[in-house]
Amino acid sequence: MLNFTRLPVTQAGLKQCTSKSYVLHSLLQKLSIDYVNAPTTFPIETPSKAEIMLKGEKEGLLKPRQYFAYAKLLMTFYKAGVKNAWNNRRESSRIMATHFLEMVDKNGDTIKAKPLSFNQLSDFMSQIIFMSRLELDAVKKLNNASVSDSTPNMVKRHKTDGKDGDPVADVKSQLFRLTRSEFQLYYRSGKDIQKLALFFLTLLIFEEFTPLICYYIPTIAPSTCLLPNIYPRIWKPEALAALESYKQQQNQLVEVYATKNAYSLNDDEVRLMSRALRLVGGIVPVGWYPMIYLRRRLQNHFNYLTVDNYYLSGLNGNGNVWDLSRQELILCCLERGLLSCVGDIPSNESMQWSLIRFIYEFENANVGYIGLNAQLEPLGQLEKETDKFLIVNS
Repeated sequence: MLNFTRLPVTQAGLKQCTSKSYVLHSLLQKLSIDYVNAPTTFPIETPSKAEIMLKGEKEGLLKPRQYFAYAKLLMTFYKAGVKNAWNNRRESSRIMATHFLEMVDKNGDTIKAKPLSFNQLSDFMSQIIFMSRLELDAVKKLNNASVSDSTPNMVKRHKTDGKDGDPVADVKSQLFRLTRSEFQLYYRSGKDIQKLALFFLTLLIFEEFTPLICYYIPTIAPSTCLLPNIYPRIWKPEALAALESYKQQQNQLVEVYATKNAYSLNDDEVRLMSRALRLVGGIVPVGWYPMIYLRRRLQNHFNYLTVDNYYLSGLNGNGNVWDLSRQELILCCLERGLLSCVGDIPSNESMQWSLIRFIYEFENANVGYIGLNAQLEPLGQLEKETDKFLIVNS
C-alpha cells in the first residue's frame, strides 16, 4: 500500500521535510531555466472586444466600423492559431522521430520501437519513473543519508547534449532526453491535430461567425484557437465543485481516498472525475460512456500526471514550477483539479505552492487524490514566507 505523506504547512515542518525528501528539495530550488513551457501550444495574445471598441471610439469610428475591426482581428487570431497547431504537429513529429522505446521482445532481445501513441509513451515513462524512485528510496535507506548528502548522487543534472542525465534517464531509454516543453508539445499537438480539419472547414464556411460556433460548441476548436471567454465553458467550475462535494460527503480519511486508483473508485466518482478533468467530450453525456473506457482514460491521465510531475519537480535540472509561465501555471492547476473557477485566478505564487503540494503528495498517491484540495489545509503561511524556503542556484 502507498505510504501517503502530507506536505507540512509550517515553516519548521517544511524545512525538516525538505532535508528528507529529494523531490521537495528539488521543488524548492530556483533554477531559472526555461525548458518547461510550450508557448506555441497556447493562443496568441489578442486585445479583447472591449479594448477594440474603446480604441474605435477614441478614433471616432462608427459602431459598424468598430465591429468590422474586431471581426478582422478575430480572423487574424484564428489563422495564427491554425498555423501554430499545424506547425506544432510537424515539430513534435520531428522531435519524436529521434526518440524510441527500448523493449524486450519474446526472444529476450532488446529492440527499439517508436511509441504508437502518446498514451503508450506516458505509460512507459511513468513505469520508468516508478521503478527509478523505488531504487532511489532503497539506496537512501541503505545509506541512511540525508538529502543534502545524497542528492548529488541521486539527482544528477540533465545535460542538453545528452551525454549525461538524471537517474531516470540512466535507464536504457532516450525518452527522458525530452524536455517538458517537447513532451507537452507532443501531448497537446496530438489532440489539436484531430480537431484541425473540422475547425478549418468551419472557419472557411462561417468566417466571422466562427466565434459564435466556438461559444456553443467549444470543443471544436484546437487549444491554439481558444478565446479567453471560451475557457469557462470548457473547464466547467461546477464539475470540479460537484466532485469535491461528493468526496466530502463520503466522510473518508484523505489518506485513504488519496491512494485509490482508477479501478478502485466507484462508478459515480469515475464519472465526476472524468467530467472535472475533461477526459470526455462535453457533447455526449458522461453516463453514456462505458465504465471500462472511463477508467482507462483516468488511468492514462494518472500516467500523464506522473510524468509531468517529474518534469515540474525539476529533478532533471531543466526547470521546475517556479519557471512556469502564467498560462502554463493555470493549465497545470486545471489538469490537477486545483482551480475551481477559471474566471477567478489566484496569484502565480499561490498556484505554484498548490502545485508543489500536489507534486509532493501525489508521489505516494493515485488518482483518488484529485478533488481532495478542498479538504487540505490552506498554504497561506508558506505563500507569505516563500523567500525563506527557496534555494537559489547561482
